[in-house]
Amino acid sequence: MEEESTKKRASIVSVIIIFLILILISIFAIKKINADSVTTDELSLLNPDSPEYIASKKVEINSYVSSINDLYGIDVFYGDDTANYASKVNASTISDLNIINNNIKMIYHTLEKYPKTMYEPFKNKEYNFDIILLDKFNNNNIALASKNNLKQIKLYVSNAENFERAVHHEIFHIFEYYMSDRNKDVFKEWDELNPKGFKYESNVANLNNKYVYLVQEPTFSNIDDSYFVTKYSKASEKEDRAEVFAEMMMLTNIPDYLKEDTHIRKKADNIVDKLTLYFNIKDLYCTKFLK
Repeated sequence: MEEESTKKRASIVSVIIIFLILILISIFAIKKINADSVTTDELSLLNPDSPEYIASKKVEINSYVSSINDLYGIDVFYGDDTANYASKVNASTISDLNIINNNIKMIYHTLEKYPKTMYEPFKNKEYNFDIILLDKFNNNNIALASKNNLKQIKLYVSNAENFERAVHHEIFHIFEYYMSDRNKDVFKEWDELNPKGFKYESNVANLNNKYVYLVQEPTFSNIDDSYFVTKYSKASEKEDRAEVFAEMMMLTNIPDYLKEDTHIRKKADNIVDKLTLYFNIKDLYCTKFLK
């Protein structure tokens, strides 16, 4: 009996040892799988200059870059990959991975505001659309958009305070490229929405607040005399439309200037009507503020 009892104890010990060995193997396997992955809590404890921190940040950044490409057909460039782009637009590159990560996240969530069908020209490669993240321009620019004859579109955006608004502004320019390629007179009636005799002023230094909607002291606007959302809107027709659109895409409530029959509301309606027609969509983020 004693011998049998000893064998049973030995058998139980063996089972326990095997069980512990399996647990250890599992732990090592999990660590191996997650060797390149660091949790947010762990990341916050790492030295920002450590290889582990840098590797983890790059994994997160590239995950967003990949998602933007998969969802919208848009390529995002940052860091050393933007050196040639930066020199062309008189800007400096950005290397801080935290800033790059925050800006790419903002781009991702900004693009989410648009119906996915609006990205079809980029997903099907009718147009090649690149977003280039920069540190800052060496002039007063915050962002730029361009299109060449090969239908290659570039959106350059700097690490500025109004980052999201700047992206919306440039995206409208890009959408206008698309519409104008189909009808160069897409906004032929726009001048009728401005004060009689008004002329745009390309020299930004000469712009003033006449006809601009203002809500801060010392000057408050009469809504009946408000035709523009910002002073910069008066630089050109295209900047006017992009400024109205950017303002609408940043709204959280309905401002006075979008009430029915105001001059700015008529511009907003015109912009949304054109986008709805040319992109075959029903609603934009801003549509709820025009009802």
